[in-house]
Amino acid sequence: MSIDAAAERYSQAIFELASESGQLEQLSQEFQDFSDSFVAVPMLRRALENPQFDDTKRQAILRQLAREAQLSALTVNALLVLSKRRRLGALPAIARRLRSLADEKGGIVRAKITSAGSLPETYFQQLKQSLERAMGKRIIVEHEEDPALIGGLVARIGDNIFDGSIAGRLQELERKLLASG
Repeated sequence: MSIDAAAERYSQAIFELASESGQLEQLSQEFQDFSDSFVAVPMLRRALENPQFDDTKRQAILRQLAREAQLSALTVNALLVLSKRRRLGALPAIARRLRSLADEKGGIVRAKITSAGSLPETYFQQLKQSLERAMGKRIIVEHEEDPALIGGLVARIGDNIFDGSIAGRLQELERKLLASG
């Protein structure tokens, strides 16, 4: 089974359990946090994914990490199942899909705004309100700076990209000039 298929299957099962227990938002965040740590610490990832590493030791490590991170019992149990079935490698994909399912259920859309420089917080609040009115959903805005944009900003909302950057306009102008020449 591919990682994508495993991620879909496990995230759907975890989603259903979390929804039934009323812990969807908490579980989604715990999975994302644990996944971020899993990816950020290569030695941990290699140890937990190593098939020669004893299952008992692997589960003891997972329990210790869960205790230190104060993870819910549902998250711990899901991680132990993933470990036992040798699916921890799919953890980042599972965390992403679980977040997506939780957002969908909560009527939340995530927007990634990239600007050339820093912008005032009031600007983001106004932008968020405008996007919420346009989309009819709650928006969570994530901001990133990229000086290569020169000026303006790029908004990514789901699969839609709105490029209002100077760099984007220059690229568009270049395409038009090359096409007409």
